Amino acid sequence: MHGLVSKRIRRLSLVCAAASSVAGHVGCGADVESEVTTGDEVTWRAQTSGTGDDIYGASFVDEMNGWLATSGGVLATKDGGKNWTTSFVGSGYPFTDVNFVDNMTGWAVSDYGVYRTNDGGTTWGVAAEAGLRLAARTVTMVSVATAQAPPQRYELSRAVHQRKYGDVVYIPAGFWTTEGGNYDLIIHFHGGANVVEPQLLDSGLNAVLVTLNVGLSSRPYRERFRHAKAFTALLATVQEIVEQHGPASGKASSELGRVALSSWSAGYGAVGTILSHESLRDGIDAVFLADGVHASFDGRFHRKIFEGALDPYVAFAKRAVNGDKLLGLTHSQILTYGYASTTETARELITSLSLKPCSPSGPDGMKALSCNERGNFRVRGFAGNDKDAHCRHVLNMDELVLRPLKARWDGSAGAT
Repeated sequence: MHGLVSKRIRRLSLVCAAASSVAGHVGCGADVESEVTTGDEVTWRAQTSGTGDDIYGASFVDEMNGWLATSGGVLATKDGGKNWTTSFVGSGYPFTDVNFVDNMTGWAVSDYGVYRTNDGGTTWGVAAEAGLRLAARTVTMVSVATAQAPPQRYELSRAVHQRKYGDVVYIPAGFWTTEGGNYDLIIHFHGGANVVEPQLLDSGLNAVLVTLNVGLSSRPYRERFRHAKAFTALLATVQEIVEQHGPASGKASSELGRVALSSWSAGYGAVGTILSHESLRDGIDAVFLADGVHASFDGRFHRKIFEGALDPYVAFAKRAVNGDKLLGLTHSQILTYGYASTTETARELITSLSLKPCSPSGPDGMKALSCNERGNFRVRGFAGNDKDAHCRHVLNMDELVLRPLKARWDGSAGAT
């Protein structure tokens, strides 16, 4: 091993050099040493940094190229620590840490701010200025213990369309995955692929999309997923298509990550049935229901929703309220006869989950009438009681469904 050592160790940087040797660098103070190890034997030999400044941090990308954060600036070596030169002085504040992800790209942090270089330390620019004091004392862009390069990224140059049993699997151009990473999936029930796919592109979501249509009423959707294995079979089909036609096909594996369900109109039959399977519920991260949750009435009472009819949605909504999931629901003013309208089911859910009023808003061309939310569960009501009003809920999926989903997925760990 090579190392930078003193009486107190502040930082450690290890770089895998080979199966039988590791290069490591530690430091605090001006004394510098190098360690060489083979098997279980460890020896250290003295080196010098050529500076009397305190050493607070070190970063090596291989056995030869490394940088030191010192009280007087950033030092660099190209020969494993035998010789050091000044890379950056900065504004006179001590540098408390330095980290490089490759020979060219690195960051250094001082009490004044965070600096970045893209040319191996020849020139530096301010990445984050903090005035007279910076709260952060260290900077880590990759694991210092491994100092490995970022995983290979694979991007799709042309869109992929695959039809399986009437389902349309769409992988948009520009969709990307990384080696050994996960991909996100959106499954939309009821609504033409020609309507949904362009909106996915506009949203900027990096996800695979399945558009599924099986009938004009909710019954075929319920029947399709009456057994949980039907949904797991759908996921397996998507996985097969991603492996065969995705950007990493033949190069690296990608596994399914987060899953979102979206429906419009009769498509709620599929969503409700999938959510009724407790074994599937944990694997669903987000659900959006666009003007399409209906329920049967209890015949003994006038327009009273049958007890338990909304239980699958309530179970998922509770987890959304707690912040574990995301649930969005929209409804129009369309009246129904013989079964509960989307306004009535929305009202029932608002009451059951104790949602609070929020400021109504919506896309252009849709008059927002109401908004209620709690945690990650939001219900929005819109004007209109005709076919055009109903269709606007799917024609505005970008804003009503995909943007909230993008905000969630971009703000949390996800596809890699």
